[in-house]
Amino acid sequence: MSMSYSPLAVCYPPSDASTKVAAHENGGQCVAFSPQATVVVTGGGDGYVKMWDTSLHGDPRQFKAGSGFISCLAFNMPGSTLAAADSNNQINLLALKPNGLTQVGYLTGH
Repeated sequence: MSMSYSPLAVCYPPSDASTKVAAHENGGQCVAFSPQATVVVTGGGDGYVKMWDTSLHGDPRQFKAGSGFISCLAFNMPGSTLAAADSNNQINLLALKPNGLTQVGYLTGH
């Protein structure tokens, strides 16, 4: 059996950007694209996760996901759940809904 892996998240600021979006106070920390490339999420120094629908041009949906900065984001393979790690060692599990993000659980001690 062979398996392949393709990363779905980038957890460091890019050195060059072709488009600049002022989305987070204290700067953006990470970005992730859903497996279907229909959603882009960012995590910031303000503790918010912001979600953009790639087919729409408008303001992002947002969710206060941590008391510290959001350090890493990753989607599950179907793209229905997002894990958002914060600087206080908590991972928030967020469900993607048409009207935004909803917390469905969390992990601590990481």
